[in-house]
Amino acid sequence: IITIIEIGGLIMVIIFSGDALPRTLSNWSAYIPPAPIHDLSIWVNIFSGAFLAFYAFIGFEDMVNIAEEVKDAKKTLPRAILICFCLTFLIYFLISLVAISLSTPAELAESKTPLATILAKSGSSVPPEIMIGISILAAINGVLVQIIMAARILYGMGTGGEAPAIFARVNEITHTPLLATFCVIGGVIFFALLTDLRTLAKIASGIILFIFGIVNLALVKIKFRDGKRTSGFSIPYWMPMTGMIVCAVMLIFEIWQAII
Repeated sequence: IITIIEIGGLIMVIIFSGDALPRTLSNWSAYIPPAPIHDLSIWVNIFSGAFLAFYAFIGFEDMVNIAEEVKDAKKTLPRAILICFCLTFLIYFLISLVAISLSTPAELAESKTPLATILAKSGSSVPPEIMIGISILAAINGVLVQIIMAARILYGMGTGGEAPAIFARVNEITHTPLLATFCVIGGVIFFALLTDLRTLAKIASGIILFIFGIVNLALVKIKFRDGKRTSGFSIPYWMPMTGMIVCAVMLIFEIWQAII
């Protein structure tokens, strides 16, 4: 239900700000990196923004954790992931176009509720408090989903012997791994109090890039080891190779930026 409310809020912003899209599309040249295109500082900013935006991809890997609850997972799950990715890309792309057409980067950076700011600038009569409420629900929903999924991973590792077996214990009343869940909650609270949101998002983006890179590497290894097409969803060799290289380049770039 909360996810539907989140998507509805984003679509509401796109609809009420739709008049700004033609202006943005007609002035598309303003959003191309200025000359000289070989200027390193331009690409540093672009890559830094892309690295931070990778935080938005949190959740796609969580879908794999429920594979055992999906019917015909070999065919259904890949399709679900691709459909979710395409829809997410489309919504984020439209929100980005609306944002840059109605507000300046400085205004968006200073705003604590960017979507409410965009909605207000669109001339909509919708109270900004509604968008603020949806944003709060989105944050809470994201945290809850990550806690549940991380606890499930910890439970699975405890069951498989990759983590202490104590994490595999299931409460007799709730039938859930409470200890694993409490450990994850403790970790979330610790990191939330330890640093600011931007730094935390960068750390999360770095971890996700590392995990995605390792998953692509594992897929490459499996394909070279087996050497035959599976009965389920399959992709060519170049796709995991490309994914692994892109993740590695972005991760190395961010580490280099942090060092210098």
